[in-house]
Amino acid sequence: MEMIFKSIAAAPRWLLPFVLGGSVFTIVAWLEGQLSAPFREDCRRFVIERQYEPYLGILPDLVSRAFNWTFGNRQRSIKCFVRAAQFSTAFLFATALITGMFNPSALHTVIAFLWALSWRAIPLMAVSWLLACLAPSWLMIAKTRFVIWVLQRAQVTLSTLIMIMAIDLVIGSWVFLTIAGWGIAIVGIEEVVRQGKLPAHSGILTLLTSSSMLAVIVALLAAAWLIPTGQLYWNVPIGNLFWASYAPSIWLWLYVFAAIITRPLVHSMPVLRIAGYVLDVEAHPVRAMGLVAGIIVTGISLIGVAIGSVIF
Repeated sequence: MEMIFKSIAAAPRWLLPFVLGGSVFTIVAWLEGQLSAPFREDCRRFVIERQYEPYLGILPDLVSRAFNWTFGNRQRSIKCFVRAAQFSTAFLFATALITGMFNPSALHTVIAFLWALSWRAIPLMAVSWLLACLAPSWLMIAKTRFVIWVLQRAQVTLSTLIMIMAIDLVIGSWVFLTIAGWGIAIVGIEEVVRQGKLPAHSGILTLLTSSSMLAVIVALLAAAWLIPTGQLYWNVPIGNLFWASYAPSIWLWLYVFAAIITRPLVHSMPVLRIAGYVLDVEAHPVRAMGLVAGIIVTGISLIGVAIGSVIF
């Protein structure tokens, strides 16, 4: 099995950014055909018009409509749960693939641990996916709805957006650690009950209070240890689970910045003007945003590959 992971690690890392960027562009190009004509017209107006207002104009509305098309209008709808599961699961496999390229020994250690657990690994994986992927991802969607609500009601500048993005990452980290803390607390309380060590006259309220206090303590300790050291974002498998749960927010910020960057580039840079003519921005504005999104993903991925090649 270790030989398999070594062969994965030997795969051409430098092709990964272009695969990711191309995938983003392909997905956005496909989505353009699924979106309504009024939405595409608003995107065209946003990209083509040269009037630069002190705020982002119709962009928050575009983000809201695209987000609702993706995840549904209601947080407690079946579509929202299904899309949360799809996003988190897809990102979990994607991060596992990237880990296999850059740190195969860590991935091998995790799989060897699960293999040693035999059938007991199945409920462990199911609970981990539910508490560390699906539940946080669903809550991230609710948080993203609130961010969009703020964007629609505030005169947001680019600097404000960057600040909101940083706050969003902090909130996302805290949501993930809180859910994980609850999971550990539930397992701890269950073990106490199973061994019959529960104090006399303890009721449901006592259990809830105890588990809540334990969850908060675990979340605070984990935040103090994992966030400053960066382990929450790079550790295997904690980092994989976190980025999988954070997937809806990644989608939001990629869309926002792709839309912001597309408008000036289409008017100012010759290369993008040529690309705009090839893509026909007038008829395919969403696809033009997809081109810029793909370029952004490729650039960020190239930086990540360079850093990963140095570290690992």
